[in-house]
Amino acid sequence: MPPAREGRARGPEHHDGASRSSGQPPSRAGREPALAAALVVAAISIGVAVVAACVESPPSRGLATNGSAAIDGSAAIDGSATIDGSAAADGSTARRLGGASSTRIVTLLPAASAVLVALGAEGSVVGRAADDRTPALAHRAVVGTVLRADPERVRALEPDLVLVPPSTPHEHLAAALGATAEIRPIGLERLNDVAAQARALGRVVGREVEGARLADRLEAGFDSLRRRTPGCPRAVLWAVGLVPTVVAGPGTLPDDLLGVVGAHNALADARVPWPRPALEELVDRAVDVMVWPVGGDLPPFADVPRSSPWKRLPAARVGSVVELESELVHEAGPRLAEAATRLAIALDATCPSAASGSAPRGPLPLHHLPLRHPSRRLP
Repeated sequence: MPPAREGRARGPEHHDGASRSSGQPPSRAGREPALAAALVVAAISIGVAVVAACVESPPSRGLATNGSAAIDGSAAIDGSATIDGSAAADGSTARRLGGASSTRIVTLLPAASAVLVALGAEGSVVGRAADDRTPALAHRAVVGTVLRADPERVRALEPDLVLVPPSTPHEHLAAALGATAEIRPIGLERLNDVAAQARALGRVVGREVEGARLADRLEAGFDSLRRRTPGCPRAVLWAVGLVPTVVAGPGTLPDDLLGVVGAHNALADARVPWPRPALEELVDRAVDVMVWPVGGDLPPFADVPRSSPWKRLPAARVGSVVELESELVHEAGPRLAEAATRLAIALDATCPSAASGSAPRGPLPLHHLPLRHPSRRLP
């Protein structure tokens, strides 16, 4: 994940979603009719394919013979489940979580919060991070931030389970809680993490069927997008941070999303996941489109000063800039298939028109397309 400042997560997994500017994307009233037609046609074609692929299939059930399982699917010796999947000899060595609806959870990972809400398990959540903006959990107790939780606040909630980001130190929580709760680093950073964790968390909170259903729908949506034919080949520069300059490299969630929709990450050859190149180094790169996720560290592209090196990049000069919501595309949560679908529509809309032979000019904000609210449960 990208480097983070103290007290605030800055990476795509933990953007706070608050824009630094109140400016809205520029009006699209002057766009040529051809662009409007291209957006409509692309949206319909991709939407139909994803909906068709997302027809529910019978959920797979990975339970042990007695109906209990560890969070990774393996059974404990006595048939009860420990949160890390290891066998517990007795109740004193590890707290058992048998999937009961009474499990008390403190989540320090916004993406995990969104998964729990999508499963209909928000009632199990007793505490959250201050920078967790999941609406359904707005009234839960705040125990600190994603990067620094207050051990005493966590202990006061008497949780059975504390979900933490894998890259965040949590020894202070372990010292405070002792054997009274399981502390689980939960990986929700890559595309394939979401389906796996949906199934695992479903088992923990006694909603295995809902977890399997959510995972199946996500995987079906991704498979449908992989099978489609992109409108045209696109080399994409994915912006993450304005100052300092941060872009998405290999092995990241944006890189995964680009791969699903058949686009090429222009920084796929970088040596680190989140490069901080001098923008002058990017001028000679073969880039067709720049993805600009609004929110967190990026204002609307129209609000970036004209003197900024970002505005001098070739993709920006010709207007091949796609604006998407940071909370949608930078969170490995239950809306990730929607994020991939919207990315595919946006990139297809930048393809040169068959009639004019040129791509549409100006940023392509997609805020007008309908969004699934992050707090809405999946049917």
